[in-house]
Amino acid sequence: NDSDQQSAYEDIIRLYHTRVRELFAAQVKTLSFLTYLLRGFTDQMRPYEEIMAQNVISLMRNCPRDAVSTRKELLVATRHILATDFRRGFFRHVDALLDERILVGTA
Repeated sequence: NDSDQQSAYEDIIRLYHTRVRELFAAQVKTLSFLTYLLRGFTDQMRPYEEIMAQNVISLMRNCPRDAVSTRKELLVATRHILATDFRRGFFRHVDALLDERILVGTA
């Protein structure tokens, strides 16, 4: 039946979007954890300074529109990173950070 197939398809799409938001939230929570490591293990984390900045910008760009609390957590984690010497990794990404579509999203 076409309506059953359409309903099943809509359920799959809904589940997919839910899982994407959950994965994204887990990535942001991992970033939050890494910000705590920055304080206690600065020397060990230093080699990852640039890639961490790149990934923060990538998370900002790809954050789902409806994931407001996740974006807030991402911004808080970013603020904590910028309060350390690891802010140097963000210097080449200043243009992206000043783009409000990236910084605060489009929602």
